[in-house]
Amino acid sequence: MDPTKKYFQRIKSRFDDVLDEPVEFDIGYYDKNTGSSLVFDIPGARTQQTALAVRKIPGALVPCISEKFLKANKQSEDWVEQAQELFEWIGLASNGSQAIIGNVSDPAVCAYSVPEPSIPADLEITTINGLLSPESILSAVEELIIEAQTSKKNFFVCVWGHEDAPISWGNSEHSFLISGENMYAQAYIPQQDRCVTFQACCPWDTFS
Repeated sequence: MDPTKKYFQRIKSRFDDVLDEPVEFDIGYYDKNTGSSLVFDIPGARTQQTALAVRKIPGALVPCISEKFLKANKQSEDWVEQAQELFEWIGLASNGSQAIIGNVSDPAVCAYSVPEPSIPADLEITTINGLLSPESILSAVEELIIEAQTSKKNFFVCVWGHEDAPISWGNSEHSFLISGENMYAQAYIPQQDRCVTFQACCPWDTFS
């Protein structure tokens, strides 16, 4: 937000004169080159540590990502349908859903089938929870790429941000609108040296 603009001054005046109740904020301070956390002193601030968790899903069904899909016309109905199915699977896998182990047919819950063709595999899901900089996320992905080039295995990445800071706004300023998406997902296919990125966009996104 640009301090020289009237919009900034109006918001600042509301904080100074109207919004006088205490509000908690998450603040990140990072090195712009490395993405590593830097120390800064704010009275009353509490340090939040990054949490790491690893869990496994044995015998999961993993959709096969074909070369045809990677090189197909992205405007075709078939490609869009396959992309939506893969996007849904990535979301279920990242949440550790048991639905990806086999078909779920309980009508009281949902009806879900893993996209075909698929292969059984043991998944390892690593979750990093905290206020991460884009550089630190990129660094983690680069490490995974190096490992995947050796193992020849696909891997998937999901990133969630704060709901009030949609990444789909890009570098645009926040407006009074609250639409926007705060997550994206990626599928890396080292054998084809390709990456597919999924990002949903809402009607009022200025970046989309």
